[in-house]
Amino acid sequence: MFARSIREGITASNPGWLLSGWQIACRKTANGILTAILLIPCSIFIVFLERFISVPAHLVLDVKILFALVFAGFFITLLTSLFNVAVFVENKLYLNAQHSAEGSVIRLVMTLMLFKLFPAKIAFVGATTLVLQLYDIAWKYHYSGDSCPKCVTAGRKAGRCYYFSL
Repeated sequence: MFARSIREGITASNPGWLLSGWQIACRKTANGILTAILLIPCSIFIVFLERFISVPAHLVLDVKILFALVFAGFFITLLTSLFNVAVFVENKLYLNAQHSAEGSVIRLVMTLMLFKLFPAKIAFVGATTLVLQLYDIAWKYHYSGDSCPKCVTAGRKAGRCYYFSL
């Protein structure tokens, strides 16, 4: 049944098949469950980092902060991955490439500023990554809300799973 809906979507050249049906719609709920499950081992890994990785004693706190920031960015990106669909639905992939280039410039400027203004810390790499991921999410949320009016995301539910209609 699901394979038939994919085949019909491809045949009809309708990008709406991407998120039609409850199978794909449960992705948001699944990402939340996956985040909750992965949060426990990641937290344990950060707390007991010295047992897993050989780190000099004076860098342990910085490396723990680095891993916490990188994991936080990963979980935020995992929870908001559905916003990536808007550029594909509207067939505006050039906006994604433009946004990626802007992100690279932001990463460069922020990394240089942090290392120039403050004493060097390894956690700056994680802070830069987290800020860039938050910028990425804000851009994709803005684009999916403004430029993709067919993407309806507000408040509809199918059972416990949120769904999007295109």
